[in-house]
Amino acid sequence: MILTVDIGNTTIALALFRCTTKEPIFVEHIESNCSIAVLPYSEWIAETLKKHNVNPTHIQGAVLSSVVPPLTQTLCDAIIKVIGISTYVINARTDAGLTIKNYDVSTLGSDRIVDAVSAMLQWAPPLVVLDLGTATTVSVIDSDGGFIGGLIMPGPTIGIKALSSKTAQLPAIDFKQMAPTNIIGQDTKTCLCNGAIIGTAAAIDGIISRVENELGAPVTVVATGGHCKQILPWCYKQIQYEEHLLLKGLYHIYHNQTQKNC
Repeated sequence: MILTVDIGNTTIALALFRCTTKEPIFVEHIESNCSIAVLPYSEWIAETLKKHNVNPTHIQGAVLSSVVPPLTQTLCDAIIKVIGISTYVINARTDAGLTIKNYDVSTLGSDRIVDAVSAMLQWAPPLVVLDLGTATTVSVIDSDGGFIGGLIMPGPTIGIKALSSKTAQLPAIDFKQMAPTNIIGQDTKTCLCNGAIIGTAAAIDGIISRVENELGAPVTVVATGGHCKQILPWCYKQIQYEEHLLLKGLYHIYHNQTQKNC
């Protein structure tokens, strides 16, 4: 079995894979918190494995992607404490099997690398890969399977927080507890919710059209991330949803690089 860890800006995802299945045995989440030391995270990992009746000695490897550098070593140390193995950390220097064209690799997040690799396992390029989380990232894979760049914009949660902190009369809202029923909101909170969700969907539709114009060809669009279930229903474009895209990519890269049995 292989343990995969995705450290995002808002949450950390922990998943376990067997070779006999393409889906994770389990996926659990915890808040990303740089002020938490190794022990609480190691306790969380141990409790999660116990919850799913997994013996730590049966785990042969661990692989991690992180967009929060201060937490990378913390989680690696936590894994050693619980399982006793070193973690394979994906970064811009990892040979993940992805051709990167005319892009400053030193600035490329490991999450975008893993998402792109994972998407190409299931869909043929050209591709647009969306990750709708704290940030909304758009990665473009050309018809040759090369990563050629993309876009990054604030995710809907950041947008709402920025508005409420920089304006006098716009309140902070938890739009995750709200669901638009129509485009035109009839009170301020609904307008904010609609702007965050439907506005992001409209941006995605527009970006996809512009990418296709620039490439001169239609693309397959793949999406993952915590905001997908809210935003994708409002998109006009056809978009393939893969909940565990990054975690599956981590397992694939690790297995190919190490050729370990699991």
